[in-house]
Amino acid sequence: MVAMLSPAGHYIIGVRAKELTAQTLAVSLRAASTLASSIRLPNGVNKTSELRDFTGYASGGGSSGGTNKAERVFRSVQESLARHTPAPLVEIISSSHTGVKLIADAPLEWLPIGDLPMSIALDVSRIPATPGNLMMMQLARTQTLYLPPKAFEEVLVVSSFAQTDPIRNDVRQAMDVFAGNSKQSLKFRQVSVSTSDEFVAAVNDFHGAMMIFDGHGSHDKNSGVGALHIGSEAVDIWELRGRMRPPPVVVLSACDTQSPDRTHATAGAGFLTCGATSVVGTFLPVRSKSAALFAARLALRAAWYTQAVVGGAKRPILWSEVVGGMLRLDFLSDLMGVLEKKNLVDADQAFATRTSVNMLVHTRDPDWWPQAKLKLRAAIGCDEETLKKLISRTVAEGDSIRYTHIGNPDLLCITDLDVMNAGR
Repeated sequence: MVAMLSPAGHYIIGVRAKELTAQTLAVSLRAASTLASSIRLPNGVNKTSELRDFTGYASGGGSSGGTNKAERVFRSVQESLARHTPAPLVEIISSSHTGVKLIADAPLEWLPIGDLPMSIALDVSRIPATPGNLMMMQLARTQTLYLPPKAFEEVLVVSSFAQTDPIRNDVRQAMDVFAGNSKQSLKFRQVSVSTSDEFVAAVNDFHGAMMIFDGHGSHDKNSGVGALHIGSEAVDIWELRGRMRPPPVVVLSACDTQSPDRTHATAGAGFLTCGATSVVGTFLPVRSKSAALFAARLALRAAWYTQAVVGGAKRPILWSEVVGGMLRLDFLSDLMGVLEKKNLVDADQAFATRTSVNMLVHTRDPDWWPQAKLKLRAAIGCDEETLKKLISRTVAEGDSIRYTHIGNPDLLCITDLDVMNAGR
């Protein structure tokens, strides 16, 4: 076949071969720098035809199909991913104790690891595979950024909602509640913007570690460009390169900021090109109140968890651990909410069980999920199969799977800088 190609065809194949060699070398060097194993999955994971069915349904474009439609469609995506991933590779992935780094565009975060998606079962972050220049830039970043816990004591919240938008106060209200109840020092710098210039100014004027964008997002199928909506503008974040200096951590409390079935020109990836180290983006539309609680809880976790571990246990932690734990806590909160809604637990049981299972996450218990399931079964008095069905439906209908963590959070280390410098 190659011999029959024209000179132009030979040239194109040669260029492609060099690209693949460069990519393989970059991945290998990155894996070697962290003493990590590198696994190449079959190309079939990139051809999950069921993906558009689920994203369409989650976006409100799916056809009616009964109360279990979300579960059925999401399960079909998981089955497709699992079908194209050999069982020995799944075993290797599930055995990780330090997390998983994906270099892909396919939503491999949804690959089932036991009865949970990978993004909930493990600490997972991704480097988008396209565009290639962004992938190579992210792979080439190997220098660790060290931050003290106090860097998360002030969080920037940039809101771009119109005054008439009915959900404009959801994040603000959640922030006020969590800041007021926090025993840690936690302050939210809340700024409203209505133009891209005001947005850039608000971001550049902030010198903390974490910002939250509170507004609308979209990814147009026709233009192929993802955008954040600021006032009357649909802002392409990629166009802000050289103008905007985002903090290391960016949380996008907005819809469709890292859509898995669109082009690479996402809002989430745009923040990486502008210099962010970690971006928590969204695969799908998110529900306003749930997204507000997630953003507020993540900010609180950044403040108190880092201080408790670094200041108390004297252990440095990676930002990927903070976000990974938050996704597990968010899922457990959804699951407990389902149990309460079905009257399977009363208020006292729910509080006690919630506290108990959350502590398994906080303490980084390697058997957190098997132990959590035992506690849940004891609380509601059900068999394993009944709980399995509740878990499956909660995963598909909840918001935890709607988030993705992109960039290099594993290069963002929270530690006691005085102790670290003294040890040099």
